[in-house]
Amino acid sequence: MSTFHTSNSIAHLPLLLGALLCLGLLASSLTLSGCDPLSNDGNTGDDDTGDGGGDDDDGGDTPSEYSYDLGDEAPSGVICGAPEATPPEGALCRVSEGTDALLVQGIILADEVLMGGQVLLDEVGRIACVGCDCSSEPEAAGASQLSCPFGVVSPGLINTHDHISYTQNWPEPHGAERYEHRHDWRRGRNGHTELHVSGGASTEEKAWGELRFVLGGATSILGSGNSDGLLRNLDRDQEGLGAESVHYQTFPLGDSGGATLDSSCGYPNIDSPSVLQTPYAPHISEGIDLGARNEFVCLSSEENGGTDLLAANTAIIHGVGIGAADASLIAYEGAKVIWSPRSNVDLYGNTAPVTMLDSLGVTIALGTDWTASGSMNVLRELACADFLNQDYYGGWFGDWDLWAMTTERAAQAMGIQEATGSLRDGLFGDIAIFDGREVPTNPFRAILDASPGQVHLVLRGGEVLYGDSAVVAALPTGGTGCEELPMDICGQSRRACLSRELGTSYAALEAANASSYSLFSCDTPPDEPSCVPFRPGEYEEATTADPDGDGVPQIKDNCPTVFNPVRPLDQGDQRDHDDDGLGDACDPCPLGENDDGECIEFDPDDRDADGVSEDLDNCPTIPNIDQLDYDEDGTGDACDPCPTRPNAPGGACPATVYELKRGELEPGLFVQLEDLIVTANNEDGFFCQVAQESRDDEWGIDYSGLWVYAPSGEDFTPPAPGERITVTGSVNSWYGQWQLLNVDELTVHQGALSTPTPEDVTVAEVTTGGARANALEGILVAVAGAQVIEHNPPAGPGDVDPTGAFVLEGGLRVNDFLSPLSPLPLIGDTVQVTGLLRFANDNSKVEPRTSQDVAALSSGPPQLLEFGPASVFLDSGLVASTTIPELTVTLDRPAPEDGTSVTLVSLEPTSLEAPAELFFAEGESSLPVPLTGLEPSNGPVDLEATLDGLSLSATVEVLDPSRAPVLETVQPAQATLQVGATTTFTATLDIPAAAFGTPVSLALSDESRASAPLEVVVAEDTLSAEFDVTGTAAGDTTLTATAGGVSLDVLLTVSDVPDLGLVISEVLYDTPSSDDGTEWIELYNGSFTAIDLANYSLGWGGNDYTYGTVQLSTVLEPGACFVLGGPTSDASNGAPIYDLSGDLNPDLQNSGSAADGVALFDVPEGSITTTMTPIDSVIYGSANSNQLLDASGASGPPDVGEASASESLERTASGWRVQSAPTPGDCAAITQ
Repeated sequence: MSTFHTSNSIAHLPLLLGALLCLGLLASSLTLSGCDPLSNDGNTGDDDTGDGGGDDDDGGDTPSEYSYDLGDEAPSGVICGAPEATPPEGALCRVSEGTDALLVQGIILADEVLMGGQVLLDEVGRIACVGCDCSSEPEAAGASQLSCPFGVVSPGLINTHDHISYTQNWPEPHGAERYEHRHDWRRGRNGHTELHVSGGASTEEKAWGELRFVLGGATSILGSGNSDGLLRNLDRDQEGLGAESVHYQTFPLGDSGGATLDSSCGYPNIDSPSVLQTPYAPHISEGIDLGARNEFVCLSSEENGGTDLLAANTAIIHGVGIGAADASLIAYEGAKVIWSPRSNVDLYGNTAPVTMLDSLGVTIALGTDWTASGSMNVLRELACADFLNQDYYGGWFGDWDLWAMTTERAAQAMGIQEATGSLRDGLFGDIAIFDGREVPTNPFRAILDASPGQVHLVLRGGEVLYGDSAVVAALPTGGTGCEELPMDICGQSRRACLSRELGTSYAALEAANASSYSLFSCDTPPDEPSCVPFRPGEYEEATTADPDGDGVPQIKDNCPTVFNPVRPLDQGDQRDHDDDGLGDACDPCPLGENDDGECIEFDPDDRDADGVSEDLDNCPTIPNIDQLDYDEDGTGDACDPCPTRPNAPGGACPATVYELKRGELEPGLFVQLEDLIVTANNEDGFFCQVAQESRDDEWGIDYSGLWVYAPSGEDFTPPAPGERITVTGSVNSWYGQWQLLNVDELTVHQGALSTPTPEDVTVAEVTTGGARANALEGILVAVAGAQVIEHNPPAGPGDVDPTGAFVLEGGLRVNDFLSPLSPLPLIGDTVQVTGLLRFANDNSKVEPRTSQDVAALSSGPPQLLEFGPASVFLDSGLVASTTIPELTVTLDRPAPEDGTSVTLVSLEPTSLEAPAELFFAEGESSLPVPLTGLEPSNGPVDLEATLDGLSLSATVEVLDPSRAPVLETVQPAQATLQVGATTTFTATLDIPAAAFGTPVSLALSDESRASAPLEVVVAEDTLSAEFDVTGTAAGDTTLTATAGGVSLDVLLTVSDVPDLGLVISEVLYDTPSSDDGTEWIELYNGSFTAIDLANYSLGWGGNDYTYGTVQLSTVLEPGACFVLGGPTSDASNGAPIYDLSGDLNPDLQNSGSAADGVALFDVPEGSITTTMTPIDSVIYGSANSNQLLDASGASGPPDVGEASASESLERTASGWRVQSAPTPGDCAAITQ
């Protein structure tokens, strides 16, 4: 531990005493002015006094001597001598040129604060000396000298948490709304507004983001992405640091799809312990509810299916939703916490319990998160942390503590403390120099109050990245590849070495970022998220009665000067683990004190630190000193999801369908439901409802029906209608439908019973928003007779067109979820419908079980169904004749007893004459249209047919009988043929063929390549004829077709390569950090014709291919590749160029002992089912234990093993392989 870490219990003793006195825990007769509310000076964290405005001209008057005394708690200081002479013309520094070695003099923030000290960098940028005088070192001989008497020389700042691929975004506003869990804003969960933030920053945008951090004094970043040059990217490109890359993980639970659990660990895919082979930085507990806290439980213990991933090289990103025992475990394991206060406060109105973590000795680092809700640079994140510290934490941390969170402690969190993060001999010379003239006695304040205008120089490994123009130009590494920035930086001229680092100019970088977030700001950045803790209705600002602004009046607050609100996970009380009246947030001993007055240390045999050993503890992961167990089921009330209902340890809670459907059970709760009758099923699950004799006296049939999502498979067959069952599973709210999923156990008690009697309802009662629509969702209903008014209504969210449904008058949809509705009842018919009432795709729908559930009561009048073909021909001079092809009017049903008349109107009656009406006698439904050609028309003539206000149109071209047809098209217009295979072509004339037919002559330019007939005859009165061409030898030839004096050429390529059709050719599913936005899939058109991908979709998963799906689009030419995914494109994922850009969400599965797969289907995305056979697939991993299907319809062995991070699965002519150098967009391997 460095000299900057002081004893917490001593350091915070004055604060603790003040808190105790304010609570009345010490002598009540004492009067303390220190209990008065903090003064409100208007500082909200958005307009910090240290922003400096635009007045960074000369730093003010330069002191004539050094002075340093920050008290006993601060790092010790040494006055090395008097300041050197002030640099000329108000400059902070002066340069004396010499060798490539560099001797820096100023206020040095090393193990001690050296006022007037020195740092010596050798010629390769390593630190050779730190002290008051380094001039005697060999490297100092002839070295260039940089004298900054009141320049604060700090290690370069380290940003330990960012998402650089989102750095182009401006802050995303969300008004007064605050969230409880990250999936609330990511997925719109729990009624919250979803925030839409675009990833996939371009290389230029990421470079802009890195430059933004450099301007704020940073030299390193953990950012889940990178651009070449500038910052050390600790998970990607470290710019020569040589440390182990950090394993950055945004979704350590595999929960990118939004999975949340309040208890148990049934997450999609928890990281394996192998991630701990290198420094590991997972996002954990980002939120303030029980779901956030459960993430920590499942990643710190093997209880309930969890995995213990806490180790000395683990750095928890966020760690908001944790308690004292959790923090003690973090400290015991030596893990670290990365704090992102601005983003946390903006999204949740709360942040990590950093004062408690500090009391327990946990190393805390600072990270900006992202521009959407966090800080634009590290200085602004420090400003937020400083504001919270002063106004909400009672000055808990010293200025040096906050600074260390971005330097030494940040390096410890990243596992790079032996390479950078401190000014020590042998480390890399990563340095940032700040202007200390305004606060010469507190150099740390110079950094906390800094804006980019006070950043005078940034070095990475001794090389200049950015700084004061005169200084950069004079330094050995500041000449070549560095340019003057065209704008001033807060009134200062600056140079940046962009050409050397990025291979580009500032002008080009700026042009590529015209819409990106600002590069810097001298005041509060535009639209910067607030750092003021705020949750509407809970706490909104500090007041006289509540000076720490946590919503608890001072008189009741167990930490009156330290912000510690009651979070949803705290279940109504401020946390006080040891129940000593002092809240965990301000207690120097959160776990309590022993008899000697010493802090109780963490006991690994009592991980929840409640004083009860794990082998006896009825809640081993949740503190419960009282061990209360109301239902006496062996699970303590504190961790029992149903404390008043006995259940086996870890088992399901007894519950009712009524409770589930009325929203009285928490999503994720594992429940057992009894005495249910199955009413219908399909391959995705089944409907059931409470047996009539077991219905609730109050609610009766209302809220007694349920959809159970349980896809069919080898291990599960849905129960049959009429069976009485008991089922266990997890409560889920799926876009407005309460349901059960993750079925764990199903017991059939009685078989082959009759299904319940349908509940009689009206359309108005159960249509979307109807009076009984919510209460009867999941119930078998019978809808009173209603008229059909529409076919295939527009698809709602998540559905696809055509919907295969029909609509009853009043708006109720009748859908095909359980049974195809073919044919649909006719519009105008009155029908009675029986089925399950289901809410899906934002609509209430009735789901018939079979076609017999739709009964016709009466038929409506005929409707106009078709009028066609759309284009026909007629010779002039013909009277009341049929056209070529025959034009007909078709009704949707036979005409009734008194017949039906359709009105006809020619829009060019001088050329085309039509009867005024066409009469359909009883029973007739289709009739040809007799027309008279008066004279040749000038192109097609419009003809309209109308019935009951509905009009359809067709065109009729009236021809001169002497006109000869000519060749109009040959399709396909070009083609690739396989040797020995035949392709069919179609020759089409402009008008119908003449009597006895019209010949089309055919000729090949090279008859050795293909064979074709000499001619094909288009039969009389038809428009086209087909003919076959067979490939005989590889090469090119031209087919020429001629008719009526018109010749058309078709280019033919004959190939001896097999026709592979459309196939999956390459997949990348894993990158070194987060897979979010980096995965991709490549397709290859191995056929000889263009393929419209709108008819295809992809699915992926581990249990089946419905875990994630995506609809394809565009037309893929023969031999072409198609890459979809992203949108991130960089070296970590092979730098793909996307044809269809968008995050594959949820992520592709990363495989393991049970194989995962990606499959291609020739149906729309919404039609993929769990049992559908794909047309192609790749199954990867150790064993296909989940029986994923391949193109044969069988569950074959895996095609290939696992790929490591940044490797892909690539298809070759001989099969699949792992490709260490991915080739997105290059499909050559498949033919080799």
